[in-house]
Amino acid sequence: MSSLKSIKNSSGVPTVLLIDSRPVIRQALKLFLISDIDVDVIAVEDIQEAIALLEKQSANESEMDNVDIIMIDMVWARNNILDIIQSLRLDFADIPVLVINTGYDDKFASRVMKMGASGYKSSPSSIEQFHEAIQVVIAGRKYISPSVTKQILADTFQKGGMMPHEILSDREFQTMSMIASGKTVGEISKELVLSVKTISTYRTRILEKMHLKNNSEIVQYAVRNNLI
Repeated sequence: MSSLKSIKNSSGVPTVLLIDSRPVIRQALKLFLISDIDVDVIAVEDIQEAIALLEKQSANESEMDNVDIIMIDMVWARNNILDIIQSLRLDFADIPVLVINTGYDDKFASRVMKMGASGYKSSPSSIEQFHEAIQVVIAGRKYISPSVTKQILADTFQKGGMMPHEILSDREFQTMSMIASGKTVGEISKELVLSVKTISTYRTRILEKMHLKNNSEIVQYAVRNNLI
């Protein structure tokens, strides 16, 4: 396994910006990355803290090493992953984003890549695969776990084209996933910081596009297609 190289820091060791609000998991991932993958890690608990740090670096006001790669865990981000990636890509497009999955399902994998992530690493995986994912992404290429690639191809061939949920916009898909997980329009509105009217409009579009009648059928569809 070859050593990882930073393209931004004189130390030669890549710096990973890890975003995760769960203290125990954040610390465990940090220790794993430092000891087993041989990278430096800056760990923060939310997207706001990450953006503040990146803005300081952009203005040369930070004493920390420049960030080579941003890492986000799907289990923490869940339905907000697309918004998080969009926020990062808007102002820090030069820094690659690697989404890792330590236990959540892979339903967002293709959308994560379309939104602008540079890599998606599913779980479980070996240290070598983790190392490869970081190496590929830092080098400016795209990385998708082989298991996810195989699943996407298998789904495409088995289902003979696009599934109903695949024609939804990213925001509609996000709303559909949250409805399927049992959240109300009001709860979704608060979480996404959008009006109840807007979420209701998304719900109407979802039902029309997917030819469903109500929330119960959305849940049934999601369960049937392993989306929750």
